[in-house]
Amino acid sequence: MVTITLIEDPDGGQRRLFDDWAEVFAADGRHLFGPDHTSRSAAELREMNRGSDRHSISWSAIDGDGRVIGAACLVMPQHDNLAQGGINVVVHPDHRRRGVGSLLLEPTEAAARAHDRTLLLAETQWLAGGRDESGEEFAARKGYAGAQTILRSSLSLPADRARLAAASTAAGDGADGYVLRTCWDGIPEEWLAGRAE
Repeated sequence: MVTITLIEDPDGGQRRLFDDWAEVFAADGRHLFGPDHTSRSAAELREMNRGSDRHSISWSAIDGDGRVIGAACLVMPQHDNLAQGGINVVVHPDHRRRGVGSLLLEPTEAAARAHDRTLLLAETQWLAGGRDESGEEFAARKGYAGAQTILRSSLSLPADRARLAAASTAAGDGADGYVLRTCWDGIPEEWLAGRAE
């Protein structure tokens, strides 16, 4: 038996549940891409959810032994694209084709309706030259249609780490007039001039 659980307290009482939820995404990434996967850590996902630019709702699928075997989330922009919702439904590779994805999709779509999100976006991925193992077929059965293909490219640096570290240390802060700036919850007005020209 699989139970779908809403994750309401990822920093406190449900911290372990959230960590296991995030691990489902990582397991999927490792299954598809090996060590070159781009799944985010639980800590990164927690930080992403702290901003005011989006509201996220997450669910986990828990099997009879208490293991998290599936993860879903609905991400809703808060400042623009207010009819849009990003959905992500992932089942651990060892537990696919048993209805877990369908169980997770139900509350995700219900929450989207409750928040007046009428345009749902999802993505699936696979290695070049391969085919999608489950995402596209699952989405099509649920009424979703592919709309855009994006190529993800990775380039491993051939330089050795010691040489890169030495170059970074020698450059110091503000090397060659560059400054690293970080902002939260949108770009400051003074940074916008010339940004998208």
